[in-house]
Amino acid sequence: MEAASIRREWATGWPLLLAAFAGMAAPLLGRYTIGQFMGPMEADLGWTRTQITMGLTLSALVSFTLSPIVGRYSDVLNVRIFAIVGLILTGFMYAAFSLATTSVTLWVVLWILHAICAVLIEPVIWLSVVPTKFVASRSIAIAVVLCGNSLTVAITPALAQIFIDEYSWRMAFRLLGLLWFGSALLLTLFFFYDRRDHHAGARSETGAKARRPSILPLLKSPRFLKFALAIFAIFMAESAFLVHLAPALIDKGFTALSAAKLVGASGVTAIAGKLIAGWLFDHMPFSIVTTSVLVLLAAACALFPPFGAATFWATIVCCALGLTIGAMYTVSACVTRQLFGEEQFGFVFGTLTSVMVLASASGPLLGSYIHDRFGTYDLIYWAGVAIALASAVLLKTLGGGRDVLAD
Repeated sequence: MEAASIRREWATGWPLLLAAFAGMAAPLLGRYTIGQFMGPMEADLGWTRTQITMGLTLSALVSFTLSPIVGRYSDVLNVRIFAIVGLILTGFMYAAFSLATTSVTLWVVLWILHAICAVLIEPVIWLSVVPTKFVASRSIAIAVVLCGNSLTVAITPALAQIFIDEYSWRMAFRLLGLLWFGSALLLTLFFFYDRRDHHAGARSETGAKARRPSILPLLKSPRFLKFALAIFAIFMAESAFLVHLAPALIDKGFTALSAAKLVGASGVTAIAGKLIAGWLFDHMPFSIVTTSVLVLLAAACALFPPFGAATFWATIVCCALGLTIGAMYTVSACVTRQLFGEEQFGFVFGTLTSVMVLASASGPLLGSYIHDRFGTYDLIYWAGVAIALASAVLLKTLGGGRDVLAD
């Protein structure tokens, strides 16, 4: 009976899932392609890499501020409207990056406007519709949607580099905006519908749930604070690695296109990392999973400075970084559930999402500063070794929570 229900869900729900998957991939285009634009913009406009990534950092702070508001209104308004309007406006603003001049102020303003538009297509918009079609296989359906951002990492760096080489960095912004956001918009128009279009009754049932207990004491607890500190450090390091991975490989002697392909490989393995980590959490205690992921991250960071110029080792490092970056999203969600329970998961994970946004805003800027100050990215990776190992020890002190096998 359950197998038949799962087959029926996928048979009827895959178009919706495809649209949500594409929508999840769209808002991250700016973050994951900026590395390809750094060199050409640096040469053409005379900027430092710190100035180039400044807009990215400020846009993350805008997202941090506005995301809770969009999340609140997504509960009472039609998210299909959010998705369509958000894709159109964000695609237009991404293409508008081609209008950049030597004015850093204009560049920052463009990024802030892009960020304001992008909050309309935050993950909560795309994930909100999954329960309307998937019940028996809801978790794996949500995991598939979350893999959308890994598609952006896997494809767009190489695609951006091809457009830059064939045309120019300005035309590349325009073509990517049209292709990436246009594709997501078409799928959204045909297949993405708000859950209240077909499940109005489910909304009232959700609203009738008992009021959740206050979580302020929990947020002040040593367990949460240590967990949040580890998440901040890990995501700050990983965001620095990801945004600066292509420039770091170019500094090691790779061509721009070869570097973009290696970054794409990290995106593919990030998808595997999310799914593998999810499977492991169903079969092992979370302490073993988190330690394994962070030891792999430390090993990848340690290999890059001495061996990153060799194609074989660079491939190993990029794939390992992708695995750990993807796995950490799953780790964050699963450990939150294990430590704080289902009833408080939404509150706690929402707070941790803000922590991740701040970390993702800080990492690229810190990476740019270190490169501008010391002329190398190697220091970032040595710091990554320390961060990964220290975070593994810190997470080990959190206690066991509920054993996964007991669920």
